[in-house]
Amino acid sequence: MKETFYQSIMIESPAGYAYHKILCDDSGHPYDYEFIEINPAFELLTGLRDVPGKRISELLPNIGEKERNWIKSCGEIAIYGGSKFFEEYSPTLKRWYKIKVYSPEKYYFITYFIDITKETIKETEELLRKSEEQYRLLFENAVETILVVQNEHVKICNPMAEILSGYPMDEILTTPFLHFVHPEDRQQILFNYRLRLNGEPVPSINTFKLIRKDESVRWVEMNSIKIDWEGEVASLNFLVDITDRKRVEDALKTSEEKYRLLTENASDVIWVFNVSTEKFTYISPSVYSLRGITAEEAMGETLEKSMTPNSLLVIQEAIARNKEGFIRDPETQKYSIHEIQQPSKKGGVIWVEVSMKFRYNPEGEIEVVGVSRNIEERKKSEREVIYLSYHDQLTGLYNRRFYEEELKRLDTERNLPMTLVLADVNGLKLTNDAFGHLEGDRLLQDFAEILKSNSRADDIIARIGGDEFIILLPQTDSVHAEKIVNRIQASLYSKKSEKVVLSVSFGWASKMKPEEDFNKVFVQAEDFMYRKKLLESSSMKSKTIQLITKSLYEKHAAEQGHCERVSKLCRDMGMVLGLHTDAVDELSLLGLFHDIGKIGISERILNKSEKLSNLEWAEMKRHPEIGYQILRSTNEFVPISEYVLSHHERLDGNGYPRKLKEGQIPLQTRILTIAESYDTMTNTHPYKPKLSDREAIKELRANVNRQFDPEIARIFVEKILKRKWHTI
Repeated sequence: MKETFYQSIMIESPAGYAYHKILCDDSGHPYDYEFIEINPAFELLTGLRDVPGKRISELLPNIGEKERNWIKSCGEIAIYGGSKFFEEYSPTLKRWYKIKVYSPEKYYFITYFIDITKETIKETEELLRKSEEQYRLLFENAVETILVVQNEHVKICNPMAEILSGYPMDEILTTPFLHFVHPEDRQQILFNYRLRLNGEPVPSINTFKLIRKDESVRWVEMNSIKIDWEGEVASLNFLVDITDRKRVEDALKTSEEKYRLLTENASDVIWVFNVSTEKFTYISPSVYSLRGITAEEAMGETLEKSMTPNSLLVIQEAIARNKEGFIRDPETQKYSIHEIQQPSKKGGVIWVEVSMKFRYNPEGEIEVVGVSRNIEERKKSEREVIYLSYHDQLTGLYNRRFYEEELKRLDTERNLPMTLVLADVNGLKLTNDAFGHLEGDRLLQDFAEILKSNSRADDIIARIGGDEFIILLPQTDSVHAEKIVNRIQASLYSKKSEKVVLSVSFGWASKMKPEEDFNKVFVQAEDFMYRKKLLESSSMKSKTIQLITKSLYEKHAAEQGHCERVSKLCRDMGMVLGLHTDAVDELSLLGLFHDIGKIGISERILNKSEKLSNLEWAEMKRHPEIGYQILRSTNEFVPISEYVLSHHERLDGNGYPRKLKEGQIPLQTRILTIAESYDTMTNTHPYKPKLSDREAIKELRANVNRQFDPEIARIFVEKILKRKWHTI
């Protein structure tokens, strides 16, 4: 019952049904299929008869590519299973079908399908209608005039044709096209039109004058192509009004004389070179300012004579390269800019920047239009920048950047053995603190000159840090490097200076084998240098401090006596207080060097007889800090540097520079403060009257607990000055 029911549904179904067996070749690839069973609707929808038992290739002997792809798709479903929906057009049957394919068992497949040709045609017609509507809107609303010319008459045009010509549409469509063309241009336009329709090569763009209905003339540019119009050849034309552009072009021609005057009076040299004849056809008079020759002389030169050989290669290459691009696309070429050198009648050569562009001259020959500008000053600045990028500005030696780049170049087997010498100027900071940075700079410059005068031409000398220098010695072992260092040391010893000691510590190491890492060589040289610096630096700084003291005494005559007296008073106080011998010696040294910081104060201020101004006093108050920096640079003076820094502090916190109070002020400093104040009060001072012992002791008593330690002040008066504390 069920089988009969389903069979009747298949037979009565309006959808086509077919049961197939796929046929494969020896390689297992589908190439055909056989119909086993169909329903009546199949014959009705396909028009095929007597189908069962036949192959598709028998029923449709002229199978095309589309049908072969169909066999392949169905074969894949029959072999591998699955199902698929298609919408396919059969070129053989000329119908559209919606199809479902599935496989009930391997190598068999069933198709159900319906004819959708009518629905598809309707959809296509609707799409065509919409597409046609879109193109009609584009045609009617285009901003340029569009028209089709066939048999020398306008067959169709858009509304812009009415605006351009001033004629109504019906007159345009009934008037020969040449009627709208100016008589001067008709022959050429007609000639091009006929050539185009015959398929012969002809420019697609033509420019001509168009006569409007009011007899006014407009310039138009027409772009034309050959088309098929209703079965016959025609010309599709796009017209643009270029009247305003032509007016601008005419104005430019009118102003050509003005531009010629500008060219001849411009400071830059403007020139034209004919590539075909290899001759200059124009050079502006400003060439005289550039090269010292007249325009006539310059035009008589060949390209070779007008520039140096290296510059000639640059320009010839640029012309050859850019000429090809210009020929391919003249409209989009850009200026090319080059820097060359040209001979000058004044002697030597000058740097010139050349800007070039190609053009066609009226004879159709390629020309180079160029502008030349003097860039001597710019090149000079560039050379200075390059120099500074590789040189130390202070000493004129190479800098770290140059050294590192040269090391990469020189670090080859050919240069072995190669020795690296490191040099460190001792006490540079001490010199800067004591005498100012100008004196420190002079010290570095002196050392740089000594290095240059004692080195070979191939040696690389560089300043790589504030007080660090390096010498790179190719093809030099450590033995020869030591001789060079000794020669430099001898020059250092012979360099005399009244203010500073020029002392330098050296270290060196050599690379002997290619596989050695030069960074390790650097470390070895650095270690060697620092070991020597430990031995040499301290001695040098002590000598420098002695020179500083000597310079201070020369600068301020009263200072030596003041410091020596204060030193004795401090020593005496230490002994009275029962301090250890080392502490007593330290107090004596403190008194001697407490004002060493005044070396950094202007001589004018130190010797001024009037009262100091606020600014001058502010500078004077810097001397404890300067003294501190000088003394702490040397190990033997480090202990007293802190006392020097605080020797103008007060118990009440109103001193300087740190405003310390009471217990914050060291004992040594409190002793120094009393001794120094007493000596200052009782001796001649530029801007304070000299006091008697009695008056000075009164000042000490009056300022105890504010400026002076009361107990130390009392002992100073009673034990050192041998006076009664309470009876003064």
